Amino acid sequence: MRQPPTDVLSRRVQLWPRLAFTCLATCFLVGSISGLACSKQDAPGEPPTAPSAEKATPAEPPPGHGAAKTQAPPTPAPAAVPEGATSLGGLIVEAPSGWIAEPVSSSMRRGQWKIKDDAGEAELVVYYFGQAGAGTVERNLERWYGQFQQADGKPTREVAEVGEKTVAGMKVTRVSVGGRYVAAVRPGAAEKHDVPDARMLAAIVEAPDGAYYFKMVGTAATVEAAASGFDAMLASMRTPG
Repeated sequence: MRQPPTDVLSRRVQLWPRLAFTCLATCFLVGSISGLACSKQDAPGEPPTAPSAEKATPAEPPPGHGAAKTQAPPTPAPAAVPEGATSLGGLIVEAPSGWIAEPVSSSMRRGQWKIKDDAGEAELVVYYFGQAGAGTVERNLERWYGQFQQADGKPTREVAEVGEKTVAGMKVTRVSVGGRYVAAVRPGAAEKHDVPDARMLAAIVEAPDGAYYFKMVGTAATVEAAASGFDAMLASMRTPG
């Protein structure tokens, strides 16, 4: 048998890799097209469009979830205090000119003033102990009497001047008493005041939100001179609003 020339065999050998590559590429292309067709056929449809927030939100809360929450109403602003007046919380008062307003020194005090003149000085404090107060009127009067001693040894209640009146619909019990002032410097303290010639003007005001206790103590002449101002302050009392 005649053998093909050497150059022809060489060319055939060179063609085999190209032919094999072409066959592989064709198979790959056909497979890709078939897979794409199958995947497109098997793919699920487009997901449904989600409802808008407006449609999804119910007009009322679902059963069992209670009513829709509402914001608490804002806290009302405190009642306006006229110029020259002082708010004690549930009371508004006007202090006489010349009385020196001071920062309160405890949470039980709602107001505090210093009164000075040539004879000496006095201090007025307004106490408030909440709605329940600090006991009956008579109990507080007795406690105040116990803070004074009389030179002749008489019980202080026998020389005290007590009166009642009504101001702006509120009952006011007023007391005036003098003597040696020997009250404790502060509640429960062993140290005591010792003012030989002292006087006290006090009042218990039964206000809608509880009792207010006005207590002025100082040099007898200074307190006596301030009595008209004290009474004017009580007369000026009113509740806010």
